[in-house]
Amino acid sequence: MEIEDGCFGGFLSFAELERYFIHDYDLDAFRDIKPFQIPKSKDCERYSDLPTNGFLNWAACPQPPRYAEMPPPLQRIQTNNAEEVVFFNVQKCYEKVQCRKNKKSKQRVQGATINLRVTTDTPISKVEVYVERLPKAAVLCGDSNGRVPLKLKMENLMYSDNYQRQDQYFSVDLDSVYHNPITGSPVYKLSTVDSERRNRFWLLAYIVYANGRKSQPFYSEPFLLKSKRSCKASPY
Repeated sequence: MEIEDGCFGGFLSFAELERYFIHDYDLDAFRDIKPFQIPKSKDCERYSDLPTNGFLNWAACPQPPRYAEMPPPLQRIQTNNAEEVVFFNVQKCYEKVQCRKNKKSKQRVQGATINLRVTTDTPISKVEVYVERLPKAAVLCGDSNGRVPLKLKMENLMYSDNYQRQDQYFSVDLDSVYHNPITGSPVYKLSTVDSERRNRFWLLAYIVYANGRKSQPFYSEPFLLKSKRSCKASPY
């Protein structure tokens, strides 16, 4: 069988064309090869149950949540960053010295003036400062005084460049109070047993605004109170 120019000689059957192109290849060997079985995925199994009429019931299929049904996005809580109380020059330890006044001997706190700065962006009415024994220390030594108010002294007032924020400076003296005004018991009564843990105090302050609102408490660093030892040399 010869091929003429531009076409095959006459009309060839498919079997003749196959023999012409394949020539000497053994087609029986290729016919014995079975096709590779590809496993069906879960999606294929799911969509194999689709109706054969060409119509699909989309209502029965899982739908993504609508925008109106989605949960609301998280909202950032806005805090008042301009509200702040900072305690300065709080020492780790203060000493009580023995002094006599009106024929009465008392132990007074020496050199315990603490400065603080109050920062706000709204007008304030006053600032309340209290001294308190640490909660764990109060439980150990049985102190029931709680928070005792201290006398506050105004030192300075400064405004920001745009007058949107004000810094007020105050000072308090730990020795401005001796007895609890309610119970009458000494505020700084020292314990001789486990004094490092039982004789610890701190300060806390509140900002009271012109509308009557009270801020959260601001705490200072804890400090230790102890009795001052005598420096007199022994005569012996």
